Amino acid sequence: MPITKPKKKRREINFADRSVQEITRKGGEVSRAAVNNSSDRPKSIQLRLYDDQIAEIDILLAQRTGRHKMSRHAWIVQAIEEKLEREQQGVENAG
Repeated sequence: MPITKPKKKRREINFADRSVQEITRKGGEVSRAAVNNSSDRPKSIQLRLYDDQIAEIDILLAQRTGRHKMSRHAWIVQAIEEKLEREQQGVENAG
């Protein structure tokens, strides 16, 4: 017969005081701040590329040496940042 640890009994907490219940339901400032700052975190997206495009990126990455080496992900992010910068400059120059 295997030896098992006895199950821990869960303590039942009674919130008889209405003010404690209201505070609990209201939530704290930390939880609200985390929700408001959620845009600061990177988001995951699905990106579909053709095999030719991925192979071309990998060839370019293989040619990099030393301090200029980077991952495919970093290369794609950098390409997006450069495109956004060019587009923003085009909007500023047009207006």
